[in-house]
Amino acid sequence: GQSLYMAEGFVDVNGEFQSGTRYAGHTTSLYAEVGLAERLQVNAYLPFTVAINTFPDDWQYMRGGLTDGKLGLQWSPIAAVPFALRADTSIPLYDVGDYDGPFEERIPMLGDGQFDQTLAVSYGAGFSQIQSYAFAELGYLHRTEWFLGKGPAADREYGDGVVWAAQFGRTFLSRPVIAVSGNGVVPFSNTRFTKGYAAVGVTAYVPVTRRLAIEGGAFWTPWARNSARGSSYSLGVSISE
Repeated sequence: GQSLYMAEGFVDVNGEFQSGTRYAGHTTSLYAEVGLAERLQVNAYLPFTVAINTFPDDWQYMRGGLTDGKLGLQWSPIAAVPFALRADTSIPLYDVGDYDGPFEERIPMLGDGQFDQTLAVSYGAGFSQIQSYAFAELGYLHRTEWFLGKGPAADREYGDGVVWAAQFGRTFLSRPVIAVSGNGVVPFSNTRFTKGYAAVGVTAYVPVTRRLAIEGGAFWTPWARNSARGSSYSLGVSISE
């Protein structure tokens, strides 16, 4: 899939918000889910981002590379109940220690650079009378201080938080699915490097064939803490077996 995130401002390598600037990040990603056993599946996410920070003097600073991948498991313990448990790990595929240099505060970061673990529970329900469905997820995010490579030059403190997601969708004309979605992170603490946000938007799922579909979405970030508020747009192709 392809996605574009744009914001007025960004958080630099020292955790300081740089206002009066523009950020744009274009991401190409792969996402896969594979069943391991009945009601048990593994999922993986691999993103590559090219990010640009633009300053008022029209100087632009670009950085590209692999960002935070994810590897997780999802288990639905009861076949008759639309309830699932999900556990995943965020894996930094870069080293924040590479940001040394005279322009380190201007160069885009690919992420915070440390491993995170999430444990979440989800529940869904379908409403056949109105061809709709609803989904909600609530979980705990544990932010570690384990880094890939040499890590940052100084110690950083990351706070844990609550992760959430919700979606309500409806099928139109027996094929496309349009959904209103939201997701976010609410941290328990307000340290400089602990980010929080809430995003809301609209997604679409359009089947082309029995196995092939086109997916797209647009999201807006109305609230953010130690992070930039912006908007994102995505378009992708999904294949199912």
